[in-house]
Amino acid sequence: MPVKILIVDPVATNRIVLKVKLLSAFYEVLQAADRDEAERHIAAAAPDLVLLGSGLSCGTATSLVASVSPRDDQVRVPVMALLAERDSATRQHLLEAGIDDVMERPLDDTMLLARLRCLLRANQAERELRLRDGTRRALGLSEPAAATFEMPPRIALGGTDIARTTKLAAALKQTMPGASVLPDLRGSLLSADDRAAPDVFVVAIDHERTEAALGLISNIRARPHLRNTSILAVAPRGDTHLAAAALDQGASDLVPDDVDVDELALRLGRLTARKRTVERLRKTVENGLQAALIDPLTGLYNRRYAMPHLQRMAEHCRQADRSFAVMIADLDHFKRVNDRHGHTAGDAVLVETAQRLVANLRPVDLVARIGGEEFLVAMPDTDRAAARSAAERLCSVIAATPFAVPEASAPIRLTASIGVVLASGRDADVPGGIDTLIRAADRALYGSKSHGRNQFTLARAAA
Repeated sequence: MPVKILIVDPVATNRIVLKVKLLSAFYEVLQAADRDEAERHIAAAAPDLVLLGSGLSCGTATSLVASVSPRDDQVRVPVMALLAERDSATRQHLLEAGIDDVMERPLDDTMLLARLRCLLRANQAERELRLRDGTRRALGLSEPAAATFEMPPRIALGGTDIARTTKLAAALKQTMPGASVLPDLRGSLLSADDRAAPDVFVVAIDHERTEAALGLISNIRARPHLRNTSILAVAPRGDTHLAAAALDQGASDLVPDDVDVDELALRLGRLTARKRTVERLRKTVENGLQAALIDPLTGLYNRRYAMPHLQRMAEHCRQADRSFAVMIADLDHFKRVNDRHGHTAGDAVLVETAQRLVANLRPVDLVARIGGEEFLVAMPDTDRAAARSAAERLCSVIAATPFAVPEASAPIRLTASIGVVLASGRDADVPGGIDTLIRAADRALYGSKSHGRNQFTLARAAA
């Protein structure tokens, strides 16, 4: 489903220019000329990001931050502001007021779109964790992760611009006297202890060794124990393609190499706070769900977790006016595996099936084991074409490779049948709601079985 971006600017030509840029990147665009109109759009359309044009006054821009403040377990909508010219004081004021990012005109399209992708990516990751945490609380499972003593930020520096790294380390020790500034990030990369992981990596990039610096960002992102650590890239001012590449490679934020040290400290503080928020959410979810809601064989969520999560997913899709897909997948003739090779072999097949399903879906999608050889898949923000493609892919990934298990003399060939139902958030509001969707997916599954198995059937949600 397209991402919705709200443009707020009193100057119509500014809105039109920005709209053209965003439409070319396949965003859905909403427009507002003033604060009142913007607040109506925010309440009614739930945009994914708010873009404040350079025609807005500084006061109006900062006042709109309150309009996107989160309620309950929701995530605050990210806000980017555009300035008509380079103005360090205004830029710092906007950032301190809570605006997530600030860019100055003239705008470079590549850089603008990279900045937007970066904000949306971070917001989506936190949104998914909060959605899962809300499901945990709806089930009444466990307390949030216990509060711990807030340690000073841990910041590790490195990259290919050694002179810049040395200068930044000295400046940060002056500006952030309580922070732990590590002048060499290699020790953090070599260590596998996530408890010693920095809150933020600062990676300085020069013109001479750009590939090595971008590779370092990728390397950090690939380390499991550093998955929550933020990355702040420092790139030469004016090199928009290099800066955009750093963001798309996985940097959490980016500043030019002549950045004001106060802005640098502010951004590092924000990245530290975001990293720790994500860690707390992840720990709360893991602690609360591990025992009660995880299938011990496959490691997938079970029915007890899946049903309320699906209800909340439907509610989010209803608010955003987007569709979602529900699938029931069942292994064909699975009983024969148990009968011929024993239950140990059957268990091994179920574990590998779970792994194949998860590996071929998005991180935001839910996969749960809801019966013996029956799996539930729920995909938010999914249209008909994406649902068909996913179902076809899942059928193929089961049938294409036989299951090699020690108890069987030869690899076991299996297929899967899938029932798919595409629904809107409103479909979950009808009597029976989620149960009705599950029954529709179940009927579609049996349609696949009756038509020869190893296929999917796409049905419409019952209204």
